[in-house]
Amino acid sequence: MKKRRLLALPLIGLAMLGVVSCGDSSESSGIVEPNSDSLASITLDSNKMKTTYYEGQKLDLTGLVVKANYENGNSKEVTNYTWDESTFDANKRGDQYVKIIYTEAGITKTRSIHVLVKTILESVNNVIGITATTSKTQYKYNEELDLSDLVVTAFYENGTSRVLTDKEYKLNKDSFNSQKRGDYEIGVSFKEDYTVDGITRSCEVETCFFASVILNMESIKITKGTSTFLQYSDIDISNWEVEVSYKEGVTEIIKEGYTTDLKEKFPDSSEAKTDIITASFTYNGVTKTATRTVEVVKASKVFNAGVLAISETPVAENAILDNFTVKKGYKVAADSQSCGCQAFARSLILDGAGTRDEYSITFDVVRDKKITVVAASQEGSEIGLYDADGNVISTYKVGTNLQRFSFEVENSGTYYIWSTGGVSLYFIGTYR
Repeated sequence: MKKRRLLALPLIGLAMLGVVSCGDSSESSGIVEPNSDSLASITLDSNKMKTTYYEGQKLDLTGLVVKANYENGNSKEVTNYTWDESTFDANKRGDQYVKIIYTEAGITKTRSIHVLVKTILESVNNVIGITATTSKTQYKYNEELDLSDLVVTAFYENGTSRVLTDKEYKLNKDSFNSQKRGDYEIGVSFKEDYTVDGITRSCEVETCFFASVILNMESIKITKGTSTFLQYSDIDISNWEVEVSYKEGVTEIIKEGYTTDLKEKFPDSSEAKTDIITASFTYNGVTKTATRTVEVVKASKVFNAGVLAISETPVAENAILDNFTVKKGYKVAADSQSCGCQAFARSLILDGAGTRDEYSITFDVVRDKKITVVAASQEGSEIGLYDADGNVISTYKVGTNLQRFSFEVENSGTYYIWSTGGVSLYFIGTYR
């Protein structure tokens, strides 16, 4: 009996071994065992890695420990990992998260590490500003710029300061000209370099001070500019030029900075008259004056819509008025308006729907001068002056408010006014 049991046990054991090695499905329990080599995750240890950088430094993964963890609980350190370059920008200040990538047997796992990118200036006592002082700020004619006592002081972030040597700062004095009066800006700049961990950055600050060239004014005179104006036109002397002479023997031309009594002598251009205008210029406490004769010339050839009969529909025939020919197609409205000193009872409306043979005003200019037109428009149309051949002399955009428009005429001859749309004309004036 005992022997039989001993003999039977090895046979049973052999039968069991036969089932496992063959994988007999009929004997399978239906449970699938996990693959013990499958990658489950990765862990990162960045304690020995450089995680703080300065702008411009490359990412250094030296010291980073990457471990692969498997389904069966095993783990191992791996080195054949990669990283996503789009997750780190060496020139971007602040917190960044670098993605580490590890792939094994077709399975990829990722994890990120935190790094910080700083500017060098955050780690140093950098300069924040400078001042420049000198006792000499005024110069005479032809005097050289004197900066012998110039003191430039640099101020730092921690509240300290120091005086710079003349080799540390730069001067920009190119604009200084002691042969011409004026205030000249002298620029001062200072640049300091800071190097941390092999990376160098610079901080540059600048300031300025003024050096004034003072001349002695002797006299002024008006040398250029319009002095004759058409009655009812704008009296514009913006093109006047004043020559200033100095005792040092130099002169300059100024186009602004002086005053005149034009508005007192000519409140408007309604009266044809002549008067003397005084220009005054004050410099360095001294005032000099000059005079010029201004004339307002009577506009004897005048077109005034107020003398035309009211016409609510486009007229079929031309109208002749004081050497002006109003071509057919116009209408006349009773819309009383005023422009400065002038008042108007009616306006002539050019709809601009036809050619220059209609919807236009033709006239002759004998003297080569200026033409003044008073007009308005509800449509934002344009009004233009054309010569006899249809060439454009000039055009204006006409607004809703009553305005004066001036056309310069270079040659005598026949001209006509034409609009691109509904324009109301109140007045046209030319020289005789």
